[in-house]
This record gives sequence, structure tokens and C-alpha cells, in this order.
Amino acid sequence: MGYKKYSYLIATSIVLSGCQTASNVVQNYDEFQKRKVCKLQPKSIRYEFGMASLRNTDISLELQSDGMIKAILDTKVIVKIMATYDNLNSKSKIKFIMTSPDNRAEELIFQGHDLSITHGSEYIHPFTYPTTNSLLIFNLSQAELRKIINAQEVEFFIEAGKEPITGSLKESHKEGFKDFLKTCASSSEVKK
Repeated sequence: MGYKKYSYLIATSIVLSGCQTASNVVQNYDEFQKRKVCKLQPKSIRYEFGMASLRNTDISLELQSDGMIKAILDTKVIVKIMATYDNLNSKSKIKFIMTSPDNRAEELIFQGHDLSITHGSEYIHPFTYPTTNSLLIFNLSQAELRKIINAQEVEFFIEAGKEPITGSLKESHKEGFKDFLKTCASSSEVKK
């Protein structure tokens, strides 16, 4: 009897956890910058799996005090036997190719800066493999982010050595960006 009771509770909690629509936008106060910070938590935009390594790329957004948006690309390369994926370059370019409903294409190109690379290890059952993280920052305006949100299709191309990171944004990514703009751009901290 007790087993069935707990089984129903566990099943109900799993179903309800899938129904949560919590925002991925976080607002807090940064003691170092002495200002409110509004940002979109990292969202995975590309996951690549090869015979010898894995590469996962996330994007996060943070509204700056001047109204611009700082975008942070975080690429994690996990090397199993030998590297097949490259990390971001110190001057990687980021390109978004947007298609409108009437099939017109427009490109937005951004120059990355402030590359940070760390080496470490990550536990992947049942072995531990070396991991390299690279963070690359680029800046975009709210108007440019709105163009990305409103495009029918958005493909991206990120320079990363001989192995560029390519893919397309899903509706869930654009919904996250929309939520970020709605929450952060209406913040009283930013007047632009």
C-alpha cells in the first residue's frame, strides 16, 4: 500500500515538473558593479557529438546600463580520445542569417571579444575526460535582438578554428530572448 502511494506521488511530481513555466530570466544586485543586473540564463544552442569528442555551445544575455546587450557564448569541448572539435577563437565572428516570411535574407555580423579559455576536467560516467571551456563576448542592440526574434528562421555561424559552430535557433530560444527583453528592457534601471 505504501509503495503505491509513493509511486503515485512521484509520478504526479514528475508530470507537474514538466508543466512548470518558470522564467529563465534572473534579476539580482551585483555588489562589484554596484547596480541591478538582469540576464537570461545560459541556453544551449548547439550540441555536437563526434566519435572522439563532444562540443556544447550555450548563449546567455545580460542587459548593460547603457541599454546594449552583452551576449556570452560558452563552448565546452570534451575530448575523449583525440580532439575533433575546435574552441572559439580570440577574434571569432558571429553571424546570424535571418529569413523573413517573404523569404528575404538579412545578416547580422558581430565581432567577438574578451575570450577566456579554461582547462579542467568533467566527470562523464564512467570515465573522466579533459574539458576545455571558452567564453566569448559580443555586443548587440535591443533592435538587433528584436530582428532575430521576429525572423521566421534564424541560422547562425560562429567561427571556431577549422570546425565552425553552425545551426539554427529554435522557437524556444526566441521565446527566451523575448522574455529577456520583456523583463529586462522594461527595467527601471535602463531608460533607453
